[in-house]
Amino acid sequence: MSAVTATAGRRPLLFWIMIGLILLLGLGAAGGGAAGVVAMATRHPSQAQISAAGQREFAVQWQRLSAGRIFPSSVSYLDSFGGRTTATLVGIAPQAPCGSTVDAAAAPVLAASGCVTVLRATYTDASQTAVATIGIAVLRSPGDALRAQSTFVAGGHGGLLALGFPGTVASLFTGSARETYAAKTTAGRYLFLSAAGYTDGRRTTPQVNSDGGYTGETVTTDLGNGVVSQLSAEFQAPARPCADKNVRC
Repeated sequence: MSAVTATAGRRPLLFWIMIGLILLLGLGAAGGGAAGVVAMATRHPSQAQISAAGQREFAVQWQRLSAGRIFPSSVSYLDSFGGRTTATLVGIAPQAPCGSTVDAAAAPVLAASGCVTVLRATYTDASQTAVATIGIAVLRSPGDALRAQSTFVAGGHGGLLALGFPGTVASLFTGSARETYAAKTTAGRYLFLSAAGYTDGRRTTPQVNSDGGYTGETVTTDLGNGVVSQLSAEFQAPARPCADKNVRC
């Protein structure tokens, strides 16, 4: 009887020792987990991670930017004489299949470059005598954009089709009214295309120049190049991609 009583008396002590060990182990695990969370929260991304995040963000800018950011209502640019002038937005078209936005000879060039879509808008100059359609072709990679640019510059493939808007100053801007066209890539997978002419719809007989675009007058060349230069500035890899709440580094 006494032996049984002694054993029963020891059970509560063993029970509490086991509970204490479990609590200590639990606290240790929790402390290790918390330390891991703190380390993850306070560590800084490497330069490679920052660069990769920037490239990912750059690649989808065409999806994240609003239409008004891609094609603002007005664009300020310098003309050939160094004077600052302004182009005004006429209209923005829905995104379109690549092959439907360019001459037939140019469609295979975009297809070979893995073209995803083309974003387009039309602008007029300050005098409303010149008009330009701007197209942003989203291609597969930066290398494809460079190769497509070289192909267009070499000539013989045509370029972006004119985009007129009925009831506007650009209503008469058609394919036969194009006087100049060009293709340019600044960085990344975006190829900027332009086609410019006059708002009165005059027909021209353009000649292909050494840059692969139509030889035209200064006013149309300035308009197309000037608007592309300003719009392409929006499509640049972000300087601090990890500061954007939508970007994971």
